[in-house]
Amino acid sequence: GRDGILSLALTVDEPATVTIQLLKRNHKVVRQSTVTQSSAGAFAAALSLKHLHSGKYTLHVLATDSDGAMSTPIDLPLRVRR
Repeated sequence: GRDGILSLALTVDEPATVTIQLLKRNHKVVRQSTVTQSSAGAFAAALSLKHLHSGKYTLHVLATDSDGAMSTPIDLPLRVRR
């Protein structure tokens, strides 16, 4: 958004800890946010884009349940324009 915050609509099918990472092209993590959901369902998460340079990034999302089982990671391309 215009305020430098990326809002993400996410859904989990069981309680989980969701890790959201923003990666540069060299796979270096430049932003990270972790959200713990105590119940299944939809929720919103936020990731700051403030002070990022213009360019191409990858949004990497991974959920881990209470037993340590991990979801299939989701990678989405993201372009930041200033």
